[in-house]
Amino acid sequence: MNMFLGNIINQTGVIPETPSQLGPSSTSNLTYEDSKRYSGIITYIWDAQCSYTDDIKYTKETTDLSWDFNIIFPNGDRYSKDAWLSALYLSRQPSDNTTYFTVIGTDEETVNLAAAVDASAISQANGSWISRVACTPTFSWQTSTCAWDERSVAMHDCTNEPGTNTTKLDTAGLDLVGDHMTLVPLGIYSMDEYIYGLEALQTALMFDPNATSNHQYRAPVLADYTNMYGQVARSLAAVSTSGYYGTAVVPTKGSARRPAYIVREYVLIIFLVILALPSLLCAWALFSALARRSPSGPQRF
Repeated sequence: MNMFLGNIINQTGVIPETPSQLGPSSTSNLTYEDSKRYSGIITYIWDAQCSYTDDIKYTKETTDLSWDFNIIFPNGDRYSKDAWLSALYLSRQPSDNTTYFTVIGTDEETVNLAAAVDASAISQANGSWISRVACTPTFSWQTSTCAWDERSVAMHDCTNEPGTNTTKLDTAGLDLVGDHMTLVPLGIYSMDEYIYGLEALQTALMFDPNATSNHQYRAPVLADYTNMYGQVARSLAAVSTSGYYGTAVVPTKGSARRPAYIVREYVLIIFLVILALPSLLCAWALFSALARRSPSGPQRF
């Protein structure tokens, strides 16, 4: 969870997309060479599987001073809140490992209201809105061969290679890592942590870098929920493949990139002639003088 919080704090804007397949990360103790392919390494494949839902029921009571939402989750959890204060609620459905998200806010404080409405991301009601999303994330592992890219500081071009890791893998532990895709957001939600004036998960979903106050935010669209889970997946991959839980020697192919220079042949020939001709003429003059036994010492005139 601390890794996830650190990633959120490190962001300077809206959370970016995360590749669907993640490999090991470079650390001070575990480094990789650029462009070299590594076989038998552990990679993870994740999917947030988020969608808008009507399974979350709500009623709304509006007065001159408040927009009160009464929210009922599929498992019976109930919450009531004034949308002016904005809020995020989570509820887990144990039967299918689905997490339900509800976010409420007001039109006045929402910086992307038109875009959210166009994307059908929110339901509006008399100056306020509600976002209802269900996510059933998956997170699985496999042994792969990948190439290390120094520019992006990540593994890429990965292909599945089962059986290439000959070490005794903790397969039971690797299988359990996926459970944290559901548990990490729930754990952070229960911590009551605040980042940039919003609850930690609200920051992951709603933070706007151009906001002029703590009370301005974005209405989350479906991609924001997916990108939030992407940060969870990135954190799990970084922690579990950093080498602190064991390392193994794996075969590699290729070598690091080297600088290369391209030049036209005739240009190279002209350059070499210009470079070599003065030296050749000097050597010819010296040998010619020695052959004629011409004086080569200091001369006075």
